[in-house]
Order: sequence, then C-alpha cells, then structure tokens
Amino acid sequence: MFNPRGLHQSEGISSNANCLQDIGAALQWLRQADVQRRFEVDTTRVVLGGHSYGGGMAMVYAARDTSVRRVISIAGNDFGEFARELQRSAAFAEGIRRMLRSTREPEGPARFDMEAGLKLGFDSKRRFSVPRRPETLMRWALGSERGRRCSATP
Repeated sequence: MFNPRGLHQSEGISSNANCLQDIGAALQWLRQADVQRRFEVDTTRVVLGGHSYGGGMAMVYAARDTSVRRVISIAGNDFGEFARELQRSAAFAEGIRRMLRSTREPEGPARFDMEAGLKLGFDSKRRFSVPRRPETLMRWALGSERGRRCSATP
C-alpha cells in the first residue's frame, strides 16, 4: 500500500500520469529478487487495487501492463468518461472544480495543478479511459490459482 506522489504525505505533484508512473515503480520494486525474498512476495499473486481515484488508476494501469492479472477497484473512476462529462456539462464541471479546490493543500491532502490536470484529462481521454475490451476485463476477472478457477469483479 502506498500513496502516489502529491497525495497525503507523499512528496511531489499529483497527476494521472505521475500516479501511473508511481504504480509502475511500486510494482518494479516488488519484482526485485531481494525484495521478494525479504518480504516473501509471490509476484504471481499480487493484486493491484484502489478506492475511488486509486481504483480508477489501478484499472488504467492494469490495462497497459499484462503482467497485472488481478485488479480490485472500489468505486473506481473512468477518467476518460469523466473528462467527456466535464466537457458536456458546465454545471458538472463547476461542481467538480469546487470539490477539487477543497481537496488541495492546505485544506485537503493533495498537491496538484487543477487546470493543467483537467486539460491533460481532456487532451488524453483515450489514454486515461478504463478499457472496454472484453479480453482485458476477462483477464482481470478470471484467473487460476493452483489449478482452480477463481473470479472477482473487475
């Protein structure tokens, strides 16, 4: 478990791109042989998961990294659809901006450039969208564990 940069006590500036890099760095760290031995990590059983923002980022990351075989997303956001709705509805966009302002330091736990982040989201709707491809979703939902089939909801 970790907080990506710019959130809570993590240093740096929060953004979708930075979060995806941080997830990759955490998984790369877990895959090091000395880390696996020291903490008894079986990387074939690692589950990438998150809640809300983290759940959405877990799905976006896992869609690009086929080594991620299991995802748990609790109330995860589809950032591509989110950006499309921001562009469609001025009232929705203003409500989101108001909510985001309340989460920035010093009132909240996050450090980010709201307008730059929203612009990147608009410009990168496809990059940050949750995949709709059945084969990707099935890869997360079905797996094998010691020969038996197990399932989870992506």
